[in-house]
Amino acid sequence: MSHNQVIIIEQPTYIHLKDSCIIFEQYRQIVARVLPEDIDCLILHYTSTITASALAALAESKATVTFLDKQQLPLAHWHPPNSRHNYKKRLRNLLTLSESPLGARLWQRIVKAKIRSQAETLKLSNIREAKPLATMILKVTPGDSTHIQAQAARIYWSALFGKKFRRHKRDSSEPVNQHLNFGYAIIRSLLAKWLCGRAIALEWGLHHANQENPMCLVDDLMEPFRFVVDRAVAQNLLLCEREISPTSKKAMLADIYKPLQVRQKQFRLATAADATCSSLGRILDRPSKAAASWLTLPYT
Repeated sequence: MSHNQVIIIEQPTYIHLKDSCIIFEQYRQIVARVLPEDIDCLILHYTSTITASALAALAESKATVTFLDKQQLPLAHWHPPNSRHNYKKRLRNLLTLSESPLGARLWQRIVKAKIRSQAETLKLSNIREAKPLATMILKVTPGDSTHIQAQAARIYWSALFGKKFRRHKRDSSEPVNQHLNFGYAIIRSLLAKWLCGRAIALEWGLHHANQENPMCLVDDLMEPFRFVVDRAVAQNLLLCEREISPTSKKAMLADIYKPLQVRQKQFRLATAADATCSSLGRILDRPSKAAASWLTLPYT
């Protein structure tokens, strides 16, 4: 295993130190032996157990550890002093980003990518609103000060699911909204884990700024990834127009994780999420006027 590995544990695992290696056991079977210095970040399932000696070895090698809750969302982050990534520097730059011209340009890039993904989603279904939606991309200003994202959303949702459809973000009893929220939660969890793996704080967003939201940055970055879920719901609409069920969840998961073609390239959700978080880390390490173009997103 090479350096800078982000290891995500998603099932019960016993993690301990033996012969200077981190040992991973599942159901009393050793599934991996890894040198502490080969681990950049360890992300743990909430039912996993890790010993103090393993944590000490990871601290000595400057690795970070993230603990997940039952919803597979980050619950706590453990950053040893002088961790490999300059966490303090990244946090300091992130705190100033939302009020800076660079932050405004990053949000512009995110909104453009989101609207482009929406236009392509409609185009795949031969929906005529795809063309006017695509023309709105050119109108997006730094910081989206003219709220083009909201204008595009009104066109998009009625075109994709019908004029009677209303998007409800939380606690909706309407089946299509339930399935959208289920899928978005998967993407949110995935991006949160990769941000933790890149030593980037989740709480401070470029645009989202709710003080009660512990993952404002995640909610910023997931905007251009929503199309994956939208397409999964649209492709399984007969199932998704009924109450959410294990059957409909299984069908959606299959579509969410399957490879897609995005601009003649193969798109895999986990790989794309990692690329986005890694590129943001580079921006936070070296913020500059030109750095907005470094942010890797679907449809950019």
